[in-house]
Amino acid sequence: MSDRNRRASGSVLRLASLLSWVAALVVLLASVCFFITFLKFQIFFSDIYIIVPIILATAVAATLFFASFIGCCIKNDSPCLQGMFVYLLVIAFYLEAAAIVLTHLHSAKVDTELTAFEGVLNKYNETNQNIDTRAVDDIQEELQCCGIQNVKDWEKTPWFIQTREDRVPHSCCNSTYHNCTGSLTDSKMLYDKVVELISIAILMNERVLPEYRILLDRDTYA
Repeated sequence: MSDRNRRASGSVLRLASLLSWVAALVVLLASVCFFITFLKFQIFFSDIYIIVPIILATAVAATLFFASFIGCCIKNDSPCLQGMFVYLLVIAFYLEAAAIVLTHLHSAKVDTELTAFEGVLNKYNETNQNIDTRAVDDIQEELQCCGIQNVKDWEKTPWFIQTREDRVPHSCCNSTYHNCTGSLTDSKMLYDKVVELISIAILMNERVLPEYRILLDRDTYA
């Protein structure tokens, strides 16, 4: 091999190693973010296998880091290391493909488990203090929030449509405003913090509302 070809081959290897290192860093950061999210949401998921894609993505990052290290150490007269570099990239590719497939398969299940909260919201009835109504009011008062995503979630509920009063439950009222009626025209008096499933998970994990866990189990398996 001529010196020119050797230099070109070395440049390609260094570039591939750099790209592998960058890809490994991106995948690792994504894995950490997903794992943190899982820790916040894990109370909703009885299937521990949902973290398998995270484990695979972490393995991809480790493989790419190792491949980039080998790529930096490769010399033009080291066919063994060159072959190992290529094989590691192939392994990383298949691991990433498996992680993507598993993520897609689990996404439908995750959506199914999380829709239970929307069902509880739709059963809200301020005049009838059933378990659904009490659970929603207690959560909003405890977390100082309104709706699952925001106040507009209430506009889609049967209770809001039937009352036609253009207001949300009193549990949405900020406790600092004693004259709050829940009217949407006085939005500054309403909690603007988002419930998010993270907060609900924290609340249930602390067993503040044990009846709410039973409620969700009932809706999930109904």
